[in-house]
Amino acid sequence: MSDKTRSGRPVTASDQLNQDRVEELIRGNRRIKQKDSAVALGISKERAGHIIGVLGFRKVCARWYRACCLTK
Repeated sequence: MSDKTRSGRPVTASDQLNQDRVEELIRGNRRIKQKDSAVALGISKERAGHIIGVLGFRKVCARWYRACCLTK
């Protein structure tokens, strides 16, 4: 059993290229805002937030950190 092909645009905002670009932006400026990274990449704030979550980043004291580094 498989799904039928559906019409509509494929989701390309969360692809590996944009994930790499978001990570590069965050590592270049840990104080960058989610909105600013979305504008720089030409994607929505929601997609930028999704990518940031997938990468494991969190905001702590106005700076981005990987969530895995905060827990010990």
